[in-house]
Amino acid sequence: MADQLTQYEFDRDADRLGSGAFGEVYRAWDKVLKRKVALKISKPTAPGDDRYSIPNEVLKIMDYRHENLVNYFYAFETEGTDDIGKKIRRQVAVMEFVEGKDLHKIIRDSELNKDPEKITEISTGILKGLHFLHDHRIIHRDLKPSNIMILQKDGHYISKITDFGISKEFDANSYVSLSGVIGTFSYMAPEQFGNRNSEGRKEASLSRIDLRLDIWAFGVILYEMLLGFPPFGNERTHSTAEIIDNILQTIIPEEIMSVSEPWRSVIQKCLQRDPDQRYKNAEELMAAITGKEEELFWEKSIVMDSKESYEKYIAAYPGGKFIGEAKKRMEILVTKEKREIRKKEEESFWNACLDINTVSDFQDYLNRYPDGDHTEDAGMKIEVIQKKKAEEEKEKAEKDFWRNCVRTDTIAAYEKYLLNYKDGIFTKEAKERILALEENQHTVFLEEKDESEWRKIKDQDQKSPFENYIRKFPGGKYKDKALDSIAKITKEENFNLFTEGKYDQLSWDYLEKRITWEMGEQYLNDYPKGIHVAEIQQKIRKVKNRQKWYWAISIKRYLAISIITLLGILTIFFIRFIPREKSNPDKILYDSILDSKNPDDFVSFMRTYPKSVYSVPVSLKVYKICNTLMQQGTDLIWSSDKLSSVNFEKTQSLLSALVFYDKAQKLDMFSFSPSPVIINEDINKIIKALETIQADVTASINYSKQEYGKDWDATEYLKILTTIQKDSLFIKWNENRFIKKPKFAS
Repeated sequence: MADQLTQYEFDRDADRLGSGAFGEVYRAWDKVLKRKVALKISKPTAPGDDRYSIPNEVLKIMDYRHENLVNYFYAFETEGTDDIGKKIRRQVAVMEFVEGKDLHKIIRDSELNKDPEKITEISTGILKGLHFLHDHRIIHRDLKPSNIMILQKDGHYISKITDFGISKEFDANSYVSLSGVIGTFSYMAPEQFGNRNSEGRKEASLSRIDLRLDIWAFGVILYEMLLGFPPFGNERTHSTAEIIDNILQTIIPEEIMSVSEPWRSVIQKCLQRDPDQRYKNAEELMAAITGKEEELFWEKSIVMDSKESYEKYIAAYPGGKFIGEAKKRMEILVTKEKREIRKKEEESFWNACLDINTVSDFQDYLNRYPDGDHTEDAGMKIEVIQKKKAEEEKEKAEKDFWRNCVRTDTIAAYEKYLLNYKDGIFTKEAKERILALEENQHTVFLEEKDESEWRKIKDQDQKSPFENYIRKFPGGKYKDKALDSIAKITKEENFNLFTEGKYDQLSWDYLEKRITWEMGEQYLNDYPKGIHVAEIQQKIRKVKNRQKWYWAISIKRYLAISIITLLGILTIFFIRFIPREKSNPDKILYDSILDSKNPDDFVSFMRTYPKSVYSVPVSLKVYKICNTLMQQGTDLIWSSDKLSSVNFEKTQSLLSALVFYDKAQKLDMFSFSPSPVIINEDINKIIKALETIQADVTASINYSKQEYGKDWDATEYLKILTTIQKDSLFIKWNENRFIKKPKFAS
């Protein structure tokens, strides 16, 4: 690191430009880049001591370039030893070298002589630099004459701000710690001290800061340029407590009254204790100094372009040179505002018209807003509504006309409707009604003709008039009477023909094929001397004999079926209800414990007679007793070790499965997943047990029906059998998915 400093050639005594609390500044020659530079070298510190960092200062400002700022090029560190051999470190900043003096020396040498042009030129340069820094959100915080270099070029003064060691980036919530106030007291703003007493002791730990700190410092510098000394004292003439007290009280010396305008007003506004009463930024302050404050105010008013901004301008500069344009712009804005208000009112009125949707409302809109945005739409809406209203009125008139037609119900009325409304709503129905009425009139005509024709022939004794009537009126009113008359006349004719030895061969053929008892009797009555009388009598005898035989067979069949049914009922009765004497020890034990409520009695029965037909009802009895005990809060009499000893593969009864099922329910086996080994083992046991019990129950039911059907009903156990089958299927289907299932039906 030390080799980097050898790049620069300088004499520590002859080339020293100044010194401060943190180090010294030298004029140097860059042997590599062949240019003059300024080296800011910090005081020696121990390695790792970062209380002050020149590299941080360089990093803050190195990327920014402005003609009123001293440019920073580079920073590095050097290490070495002091006179006693202790390791030390120095930090070096390489900066632009300015051929000139700092502002402090110029003021001290009275070079300004209160020359307003020089002061304006220097102040403008300082404010341009501040404006650039503030635009990049940097507060200098140590602005003072000794940190402002003045370069004279072509008879002009160029100000350059330097020393950014304690500068700070700021935002809306920037605060500064008051534990160690840094800077030059004479140029510090009141808010940098926080709440302090006259001795300079702090009464708060943090203070809010912003760019108006630098506005205060510039006011102090401007005062010093005009009067030759700072307004609140300096370290040579005042103590620190006096300086802080003067700043906190913000007492500007009476000498300020000797300063001409606009300088006096500018200084007084810069040195307001309340930051909100100072200039808002360097640009506004520069306009006040250069006499362009009104122009700046006007430019901001134009940018805002609001009624309020122009009113503020008029109030601030009642005789300003832009007053006419300000009033004109205000009138334009007022007109525009009125136009917008009218447009909003028009839009609101139009929406209301759309909601109500009547001709009168749209007409009101046209009257109120003849040149409105929706004038054309309003005219179209009126046309649509009027057209719709006309159609509705036309439709109403048509419906009224149709109701009158229906009320009249004549062909002429419907024809008149069709003439007036060719494409009307009821055109089709009108045509249908006309056809119906025409058909009805034709029917009436036929009925009248039918009536007239019948009156002519009803007393005739010949068949032909009646036959002609039927042909002419196949659906006539008197068709049945005509047929009766034809039949009567035909019968008389046939009888006459029979007496003459003639008969109707066709009638005989029909009678021969379809003879019944009654038809034969009728024939004998009608033709007592007919040539087929003998045959008819013979056929009648055959029919009577056949009917007698049918009834005899039917009675015999009925008697046989009745006898067989009665015998079957008696057999069933004897088998079912007549007891058989049979000595069965399991029956005797079963009868003795039937009414017991102690499950141990039934368990003893199962151990004594494991294959008894009564194992099913005994098992069910045990299960019911256990369920009752569990519902009453009593624990089962069987412990888990007894249950685990049950042999599921060889069991012969329902009891073991039922008891195990109770165990499964107690363990809530079907609502969560235990370890896979237990699950697989228990599932296999349940499946085998249920399959065994299914076979046992089936065999027990069948055997009990044959041997002991009278002692207990198998219906309930059939239900159990069905439940076992369903449970078995459920378990097989859900070996890998265990969910809550219905409890075993008892």
